Amino acid sequence: LPFLATENLLMESVKQGHDRQTVHERLRFHSLEAARQIKEEGSGPNLVSLFAQDDQIGLSKEKIEELSKPEHFVGRSVEQTHEFLTEIVAPLIKKYAAIPSFHGETPL
Repeated sequence: LPFLATENLLMESVKQGHDRQTVHERLRFHSLEAARQIKEEGSGPNLVSLFAQDDQIGLSKEKIEELSKPEHFVGRSVEQTHEFLTEIVAPLIKKYAAIPSFHGETPL
C-alpha cells in the first residue's frame, strides 16, 4: 500500500512545509529502490521504513502508516456493495424465497 499512497504522502509532506519537487523525487527514489529489492533480492517491502527515515520527506512512520491504510483507497466500493445487495440481491432473494430448490432442497 505505501506504493499506492505516495500521492497522499506527497500532499501531507508539502502541507508540513517540505518542497514538493524534492519530496516527489525522494518518494520516487525510495519506491524504485524498494521495488528493486523485492525483485532482485526477494526481500520484503520496507518502503514505510525508507520513507520514514528520510528527513526530506519529513513524515513519521506512524503518519505514513495512517496515510497508507486500505480504507483510503477503496473509494465508494463499500457503499456500492451495500447498494447492490439492497437494491438487486435482496429483491431477488425475496422473489425466489418460496421456491424449495432455492433453499438447497430437492424439489418434489
